[in-house]
Amino acid sequence: MVFRATDPNPTRRPIAGWVLVALAVLLPALPVVAASAEPSDADEPHAIRIVRPKGLYADHPTAGGFDPMSLLLGGGGPTRSFPALCERLLEFAADPEIDSILFDLSAPFSMNLPQLSELRRVLQRVSAAGKGTMAWIENGALPHLAIGSSCDRILMADFGTLDVPSLGMSAMHFKDAMDLLGVEASVARVGDFKGAVEPYTRSEISDHLREHYRAMLSSMNDSVVLWMVEGRGMTTSEVRSIQADRMFTATAALERGLVDTLVPYGSMEEMVESEFAEGVEWRKPGRKVQPPPNFFEVFSSLFGVTPKLPVSEPSIAVLHLDGQIMDGETAVPGSMISGPTVKAIERLAQDENIRGVVVRINSPGGSATASEAIRQALIDLKAVKPVVISMGTTAASGGYWISCLGQPIYAEAGTITGSIGVFAMKLSFGPLMSRYGLRVTPINLDDTAGAMEISRGWSPRETERIELLIGEVYDRFLAVVGESRGMSVEEVGPIAGGRVWSGHQALDLGLVDAIGGTESAVAHVARLAGLPADAPVIHRPDESNPLAGFDLFGTGGEEEIRMLRGIDTAPLLLLRELGFDLIGHLRQALDISSHGSPKVMMLAPTQIVVH
Repeated sequence: MVFRATDPNPTRRPIAGWVLVALAVLLPALPVVAASAEPSDADEPHAIRIVRPKGLYADHPTAGGFDPMSLLLGGGGPTRSFPALCERLLEFAADPEIDSILFDLSAPFSMNLPQLSELRRVLQRVSAAGKGTMAWIENGALPHLAIGSSCDRILMADFGTLDVPSLGMSAMHFKDAMDLLGVEASVARVGDFKGAVEPYTRSEISDHLREHYRAMLSSMNDSVVLWMVEGRGMTTSEVRSIQADRMFTATAALERGLVDTLVPYGSMEEMVESEFAEGVEWRKPGRKVQPPPNFFEVFSSLFGVTPKLPVSEPSIAVLHLDGQIMDGETAVPGSMISGPTVKAIERLAQDENIRGVVVRINSPGGSATASEAIRQALIDLKAVKPVVISMGTTAASGGYWISCLGQPIYAEAGTITGSIGVFAMKLSFGPLMSRYGLRVTPINLDDTAGAMEISRGWSPRETERIELLIGEVYDRFLAVVGESRGMSVEEVGPIAGGRVWSGHQALDLGLVDAIGGTESAVAHVARLAGLPADAPVIHRPDESNPLAGFDLFGTGGEEEIRMLRGIDTAPLLLLRELGFDLIGHLRQALDISSHGSPKVMMLAPTQIVVH
């Protein structure tokens, strides 16, 4: 989600002297900012560092400094490093020349729930270092309040709005669209929880899945409520009432205790300055001057990758494993491909200056064979140096499988994990092909030889045989989890079956060890490795070629759709945006047909979108 604010650089309006006097009378609480900071010399102005989050924050941006899509499409929001933001804030906390930090939250920015939890812990360290903190909000939502409620004070534009919803989620189902297109799904699965395949087999969500998701959302929302309880001094019932009402004008937000002060647009700096007799020295983010693009530099950025310098001192590595897990030997941006991932793990194992590794997982799972290849590489890694797992937004199914190392696991309250289940699915396109005069005549020695034909679904006998296959993988999954977590298979069974859990639920069930983020995991692995708390931290893998997987001389899925002649392509484009890539599924079906065997998947429900 990207939360848009109004013009981030409004024209500053002069304020008459009588307005400043009135503000001084009406806002006696503002000096708390100065009181919480280290006292400064009377002659020295109060130094306030402005921090302005902007763009999409990622745990490990992989596209380097050059964004080819921005070049081709004429813009787009920047992707920024979330760990770099946290490190910068801690640098400000340790800087004796900075007295306070003001978060200017007027620009559009996006952070997920685990990142917001981590950032709040960083802000607690900033406050503990004696720095005052303030937040400036124009139009705000949950991320703005997550940051603001961790500050000493929230200032809000007097004509702004505040949106404070409880957590919700969307469940997208494709069954009716598939019927209209003439596409059928054949599914083999084990366990009693069917969330991963419901979008392809049902027109709407089942009652048992709805209730399971509702319980998970409630657990995740409890952590959001706690942010407000701790930061704003509210009761749980007050916060839930605010979430139920949801939308507030600036005046209503002030009345409900969501903010501390309303300020006219353009006068925030003047108001803050009026409260410090010694004056204010504003420390604003520097603006880099970008030189005009050079033709040769652009192509060098496109086709070359600048490797990171070798690690020259004892350090901790954060290994980012992101995206759907897939078999293969070529890296694909946004996916976790088994071959390159295993090689990246092996390099960490061989680097003598890497003394410990935090494995940061953001993945819904994927291929069973690829997941096991990556897990085995991580087992080899933990044999030579300490390893700790840190879960991000999602570490489910295959993403949980690769976490099963018998090592400490940290998850955030907003993490989605578990989904211990296995399934196999094939889409068949017989009815769609018939509409366009295509007819397939299979010639096989046995009926089962045509099980992977693109034109038909699985027969009952074929489904039974495939279920035996995935049943064996599922049994192995239960055993792997049990061995890793010190549980019996009988104990794992009731919490498996493909069920997904929030971080707190997973903690209660014994699937993770603690609630915490990357910082907590780094501190843990530093202790295990015998390194100081301030040991250098590096992030891996190296940045990939921004055009990896981008075929300059071919066409992508959208272009393939647009090239379909005589077909109304608008529905196909819409479905692709909503998560159902017909062309992609068709390509996969053709690939499966050529290999002659079903793909065994450990994948979390694809339709989970928490907002």
